[in-house]
Amino acid sequence: MGSQGLLLLIGHSLGTAVAMHYAAQHPTKLAGLVLLGAARSAAHIPAIKARMLEMAANTRSNGIAWAADLACKSNFPSDVKRPVEAEARKDVFDAVSGSDVEGYARTCEMMVDESHKDPACAGSRPLRADIN
Repeated sequence: MGSQGLLLLIGHSLGTAVAMHYAAQHPTKLAGLVLLGAARSAAHIPAIKARMLEMAANTRSNGIAWAADLACKSNFPSDVKRPVEAEARKDVFDAVSGSDVEGYARTCEMMVDESHKDPACAGSRPLRADIN
């Protein structure tokens, strides 16, 4: 908090969606908003929608440590491709594992909820990538 009691809110990845919702609801409480690797609605992309709903279900079933392990795998390249410092992986694990299970699961669901579609995506087609 700043000297005037205002927050500088920082969001990363999935947390950017949470930060943007907070900022929209409480603009007078913020000194600023920083978004790193900003997320946006993926409700219009079937494969991502399925993955996010599966992440929500698995987080509820398997606990927040499951989600933290997944975040460590999906946010970094494999060590075979490029070595990653163990401390960086631990920081991500700690950040995610400190989350509330239900809050994390609901955030995954919110990112693909039909009511959360980004108007900029209206009429857009999902991207398709063939990975061999």
